[in-house]
Amino acid sequence: MRILVVGAGCTGAATALRLRENLGDGAKIHIWDKARGAGGRYTTSRATYPDGLKADMGAQYASVDLKDKASVDLMNTIVEAGACAPVPESLLVEIAERPRDTTQYRGTNGQNGIVKCMIERSKAEVHFEKRVMKLDQRGKGWSVTPRDGAAQEFDCVMLCVPGCGPGGDNLNKIHGNWEKLLSNAQWAHTEVPHDCRYSVALWLHAGHRKPLEIFFGESLERRCSGDPELLAWQSRKDGECPDGPQVVVVHTPPGARGNKNQAEPRLISAACRLLKLPDIAVSSSKIITWFQSQVLSKTSPSQCLVASESPPLILAGDYLTASTFTGCVTSATAAAEAASKLLAGGRPSKGGGYESSKGGKGKGKGKAQDGAGKASWVQVSADTSGVGTSALTEQEKAFLKTAKKVREVLKLEAASKGKDLDQMQAKKLEGKQALLLELSSFEKDLPLESDLRSKNKDVLDALAA
Repeated sequence: MRILVVGAGCTGAATALRLRENLGDGAKIHIWDKARGAGGRYTTSRATYPDGLKADMGAQYASVDLKDKASVDLMNTIVEAGACAPVPESLLVEIAERPRDTTQYRGTNGQNGIVKCMIERSKAEVHFEKRVMKLDQRGKGWSVTPRDGAAQEFDCVMLCVPGCGPGGDNLNKIHGNWEKLLSNAQWAHTEVPHDCRYSVALWLHAGHRKPLEIFFGESLERRCSGDPELLAWQSRKDGECPDGPQVVVVHTPPGARGNKNQAEPRLISAACRLLKLPDIAVSSSKIITWFQSQVLSKTSPSQCLVASESPPLILAGDYLTASTFTGCVTSATAAAEAASKLLAGGRPSKGGGYESSKGGKGKGKGKAQDGAGKASWVQVSADTSGVGTSALTEQEKAFLKTAKKVREVLKLEAASKGKDLDQMQAKKLEGKQALLLELSSFEKDLPLESDLRSKNKDVLDALAA
């Protein structure tokens, strides 16, 4: 049997590992991820930066609930493999993102090493830079279309990407007939509130040991009032010599606003003022916008969502549990258990932490339970330009909806040249490339003689450019 896990973050890696444990070596498990490497929100930047020093740009530590035996046992396995180690509580500050009664673990070669260890143990075939654009049920299996390359067939698919929201890499970017399988209530469970933050890594020239030791004292990090909110001494966490080049990672409080390219120099200067360093101490920097950083609250009573029992399609992620290592493992374990039972011809028990869709009742992404409202990220309706929507295929409707979004971004881009942007405008412009890729995937299937091509020539010209 061929199983596809979409997403190589903590949940995806844990799902692949649990599937291997449940199904044995006979299962062919594949992992696709749009990024260049594993990690997700446990991302680690390295290699191309000065002196080969790495920077954990997402979660600084993996939080494990000591009362949860499954995640404790799995983390102990990762520790035994040498991929991570516990961190004394005395070296850390108290922040809301790390729940009480959890132990924090650092990756011994970057936080993404924790994810890589689980993937390696899963013996999955991994493909990076492979973004899923379409997911369609075809007979007894699933046809999965990547951005580049031909569609492939799988017996089971596990969607382990962030839930629906403002980011560019989540459930609402994967189209196809699977979208109709979830009920409205289940779609509502995929759209939970997250905080939005910037993370900035600063690579510092050698010779700044004293001001760093004065600022951090004996700790690995320090919490500040205002923006930035948290500074982490990456090089001390990694055991680097304090007299050499150093890395400090800066995290903002929730509610990041504005264009990240404008925010980066401001945050660098603010961090240098706190560290009492001149701006020229920074040899290089990198900024990431986490549109869906930390889950603030969840609504699902289940740890995974079964969109289809035959063929199996299951959703898993921290949006169903909590944004911790334990939360990811809990969702992954429930999803893998449900998939394993379905593939064996049975049905997972309701007590197994899953919720199954009735099938065919969902009205699409962005519809709240019982049609009470629409999610803000899909409020744009398609401009059919005189084409009757009742005569359109689902593919053509999706093309029109995406074309309208592209058109709005192009208008914003033209109107905003030389002007400062607010957060929403900057977010729209940052999503331009993803929208064009989405449009391209739908445009390929349009007949050459289709009226939709001539009526949407403006956006197709932008695609060609």
